[in-house]
Amino acid sequence: MSIPTIPAPLSHLIALYLTALGIFVGLLFMFTPAFHNGSIEYPVWDVVNWFMIVATPLLLLINGARKSGLGHKPGKPVTREFLTANVAWYGTLALVIVTWWNFLFGQFPGNEVGLIINTHLNYYPLMEVAFALISAHAGIYLWNRTMRQASED
Repeated sequence: MSIPTIPAPLSHLIALYLTALGIFVGLLFMFTPAFHNGSIEYPVWDVVNWFMIVATPLLLLINGARKSGLGHKPGKPVTREFLTANVAWYGTLALVIVTWWNFLFGQFPGNEVGLIINTHLNYYPLMEVAFALISAHAGIYLWNRTMRQASED
């Protein structure tokens, strides 16, 4: 399975969405301490989480198709592309699990009581940093792949 051929404008739009979202999440994560008062309520992330949820199936499709399109055979040398695709794929799987867990906790705020909220808050840095890196990486990969296909046609 490889990434299905989709029209270049749509592919570029998805690539821009993922790259811009990854950069925005990374910057917001870095600069939140500068303007946030430290309370648990922080509505900016409530909005950003919706954009992150929309991106998760795109990340699964792009990185899953990338990994499965390599056709690596056991006993053959491991290439840089093989390692990159596998790290992106398994990183995406972990990211999707943590992102959806975070999102669902946000939809049912009564779940966040006592020690659970402390555990939940400990996952924010992991999730946001991983999301920024994986989303931007997938967007850049998709953009480059689309440009390469256009030059071959």
